[in-house]
Amino acid sequence: MLACVGGTFSEVHTGHLALLKKSLEVAGDGGALIIGLTTNDKATTDRPNTTIKPYLLRKAMVTATLDQLMAELSIKVTCSFVPLSDYGGSASRSPTLEAIIVSSETRSVADKINWERKDRYWNELEIFEVPMVTDDAGEIVSSSRIRSGEVSTDGKAIHDEKETSDHQTAYDIQIIAGTMNQAKIAGIQAGAESYLDGFFVSTTRTDLEISGPVPIGDQVNEMALKRATLVQETHKDEPGPLYLYVGVEAGLIKAEDKWSLVHDCVVMDGKDNIGSARSSELVLPPSLSYLLDKDDKAVAGIELEDIVHEIYGISEIGRNEGLVGLLTGGAITRKDIVKDVLILACTYWYENGGWRTMNDHWTRKD
Repeated sequence: MLACVGGTFSEVHTGHLALLKKSLEVAGDGGALIIGLTTNDKATTDRPNTTIKPYLLRKAMVTATLDQLMAELSIKVTCSFVPLSDYGGSASRSPTLEAIIVSSETRSVADKINWERKDRYWNELEIFEVPMVTDDAGEIVSSSRIRSGEVSTDGKAIHDEKETSDHQTAYDIQIIAGTMNQAKIAGIQAGAESYLDGFFVSTTRTDLEISGPVPIGDQVNEMALKRATLVQETHKDEPGPLYLYVGVEAGLIKAEDKWSLVHDCVVMDGKDNIGSARSSELVLPPSLSYLLDKDDKAVAGIELEDIVHEIYGISEIGRNEGLVGLLTGGAITRKDIVKDVLILACTYWYENGGWRTMNDHWTRKD
């Protein structure tokens, strides 16, 4: 089914999760979903004196959420974004649409769109209404309440002071990852949820994609730092919670005539503090090492994926379980490696049983 949904999605919260999940279910496996995303101009016009995240960041946040929901639902839906500069968007202008998903708050918009479609002798859209989600205090979860500090993105009412064991303040954390690789994203999110337990943590990917040959030696850390730096430069002036910018890069090192695969992780905060870590080395089998050394392929900049394809017949190994998953039979995956290396990189901010940041002190909640 070809379905559509619209919104600003400045803060992706539990209400948005319910709306997007229903949208994917309506579109169905193999279907298509059009997301009308409010433009920056319309968002600021509709909400004067309110800081709204930029369009590209909101798009990245929704994309990551849709990917996660599709994985949970075990379905594949073709998702595309269109700028939403008026109330109807593509729902008012596309005769091939079949369904629209709205919240109880915006049901009237769907009814108005259908009246317009009838005037054009188009099919009426099947309307799927999703109830508003409330927090544990019974109030509706909304982006405006999140921005004002009344509720968290996961629907928990926030008191004026969030108490911790040391009577310190707990902060929301937004991790922005410089990658579109889903294995890396999954590992970063898993590491954040594990190590930063007790905080409101969310992970957003960006449309940053750095192509080129596999880095070797010092280039591995340099590329991880480049990813984190580019993301920080793009997002550091945005208001909101504590931001951590993450770059993860896989590459090769050589010692004693043996090639090994490593993953480097660089984490930066808003004051250019840097945490960095490297994974354990995965020594490559002789067949892979031989081809890397043959005609100096590694030095010449050949893609490691091309060599893996030549030996194992597997394409785009880096976007799936990774070479580590292939060589360990799935016992250890790229997600596992990235999770561990992110935790190690984040230890830079941990001391004396609490977390040290650019905002004085904060500690995990009980």
